[in-house]
Amino acid sequence: MTKKYLLVLMMSSLALLTTFSSCYYDNAEDLLGSTVCDTTSVSYANDIVPIISGSCFVCHGSGSYTSAGAGILLEGYDAMSASALSGALAGVIDHAPGYSAMPKSSPQLPACDRALVRNWAAQDALNN
Repeated sequence: MTKKYLLVLMMSSLALLTTFSSCYYDNAEDLLGSTVCDTTSVSYANDIVPIISGSCFVCHGSGSYTSAGAGILLEGYDAMSASALSGALAGVIDHAPGYSAMPKSSPQLPACDRALVRNWAAQDALNN
């Protein structure tokens, strides 16, 4: 009986010790990185190009837009800003009614990426 009691006591102590010490210093920001989405000052070169090139150029880049992208080119500032200022770019990435949801056959872009694109257009789609 004493060995059994001692074993239960040791296992309980170990479980408590593990529970209270394993994640003591962990927090969401340390584990996941910054989750802040700053859309106040959006840069075409630093924010928009990486989003669009990573998600849209497969179909809407210069080498594929005529066959896979329905003739819609998004590569280059002039093409991208025209689409943004017309509201079409935000419409397709937000999956708004009346627009074809993009990217096709892929999940919707992250909320922060969509907010950056919308705010870039709202800030007159500057070439910055």
